[in-house]
Amino acid sequence: MTNTAIVKPKAQRYGSCDLLRFVFSLFIVGNHIYQIGLPGEPFAAARIFVEFFFMVSGFFMIQKYENSSRTVTVEESAKEAFYYTWRKWKSLMYYVLPCIVLEYVLRICSTLMSTGNFAHASHFVLNLPLELSMLAPLTYTRYLVPIWYISAMLITMPLLCFVYLRFRSAFIYIFSWLIPVVYFFLNDGIHPTSHNFDALLRAYCDMSMGCFIYFLARYVSRMNFSKFMKFALTVVEFFCFAVPIVFVSMKNEEQYNLITLLFVIGITIMMSRVSYSAKINGGFFSYLGKISLPIYTVHWFIGSVVWLIHGILNGMGYPIPMSLRVVMFYSFSIIAAIIFCFIVDKIKNRKLEKKVK
Repeated sequence: MTNTAIVKPKAQRYGSCDLLRFVFSLFIVGNHIYQIGLPGEPFAAARIFVEFFFMVSGFFMIQKYENSSRTVTVEESAKEAFYYTWRKWKSLMYYVLPCIVLEYVLRICSTLMSTGNFAHASHFVLNLPLELSMLAPLTYTRYLVPIWYISAMLITMPLLCFVYLRFRSAFIYIFSWLIPVVYFFLNDGIHPTSHNFDALLRAYCDMSMGCFIYFLARYVSRMNFSKFMKFALTVVEFFCFAVPIVFVSMKNEEQYNLITLLFVIGITIMMSRVSYSAKINGGFFSYLGKISLPIYTVHWFIGSVVWLIHGILNGMGYPIPMSLRVVMFYSFSIIAAIIFCFIVDKIKNRKLEKKVK
């Protein structure tokens, strides 16, 4: 017994999606700007942008299978689900594991230099395996806070992938949208959390909705729209992504339900390529999307470095002004992300060359 795979052309790049990934990653960095001493958490509401990234991850997961000419038997569903997650894990760990190690080395060294307390430093060493195993959502004891997102995605992805492969038709028409809707209804709306089982449910439901968006966008892409309708859809799409930015900038955390709904509508239009945002394309936008992940994974370590430098200079009577700390936080994060991408590309190219040989 097999699930019928639909043969489709190679997946296209979505320049507008890459641009949004970059912009939203910068807002999420702003959510953690308290790390360098800025009071008030001005971008605390930016945590809602994680919903966007989860949905996009679900979209591309399903697109990978729907665009493949390969078939997966029902009996192979569980094996394939874990194999897909393993491939995803390997692609992400280039950007995750070094950041975890760097953060812990910095914490251990700064603790030893400031207190000389080996017992306190050993606490970090004992906690390191827990974070390296990507179990961050299951514990409150974590020191690289942003990694919870990747952990939650990797933990829930095998189940989501299995349900799709094992019950494809039912998943497309029922499970992909019904489970998220029921969960959000029972949970009295959207409550962004990064801890314990709630974080895993959040990841599963958002990615599942992203899967539903894929099929919805594919249906919309088959429609013929006039130039006026394309313009109207472009306006709606812009509205769907501009409004969340306005709400986040206004520290409005009461509109999470509306923002999530706008993401669903906006991503559907964007990924169906029926609006004029489809013209946003090219290597520049692809690169912006590419560095959004390392910006997300490395910025916490950069914040720790900036705060450490500020602490040292402050002790010497030369504190770093807040405005300069913000500039350092963002600029160093982007530069570090670019360096990460360069190194990872070199590593992957060498591995590819060895395989060819």
